[in-house]
Amino acid sequence: MITLITGVDKNFLIGNGIMLPWPKLPADMAFFREKTLGKTVVMGAVTFESLGKALPGRKNIMLSLTPLKASLDKTNITVYDSIAPVLELAKTEEIMIIGGRRIYKEFIPYADKIYVTFIDDDFTGDVYFPMTAVDFFSWKKTAEIVREADEKTPFKLTFTTFEK
Repeated sequence: MITLITGVDKNFLIGNGIMLPWPKLPADMAFFREKTLGKTVVMGAVTFESLGKALPGRKNIMLSLTPLKASLDKTNITVYDSIAPVLELAKTEEIMIIGGRRIYKEFIPYADKIYVTFIDDDFTGDVYFPMTAVDFFSWKKTAEIVREADEKTPFKLTFTTFEK
């Protein structure tokens, strides 16, 4: 099973350079952790660079045609140059696709589920999720949890699950 997980603003923005365009959102980070812990996560080189190291408690796979930067911690990361090994793994386990844009785009045709945290605000950035609201019409919304803004998370968050 292939599952994408992302956060987007009102315009489907997901990144500002190699960083997230919004401040740390504890509720979204907890949701991400809950959904990915103990699973295989797949990311591109830019996402891995933004993290700086493999995510603990998960099997980490990076897709890249170029070698990792020497300064990055390569502990607990497997590197593939194609999606084929990931698709093979997905026959026996849930694979979590965590970004970035190019990696999401490659896996959308194979995805069974998408977790989207909709962040109710506009941010500045240059990287957008490769789907728009119209694209989600072909998916079934199977869950939605709304979390109103508070002192720790100053934006309304809507945690939504879509399935084919």
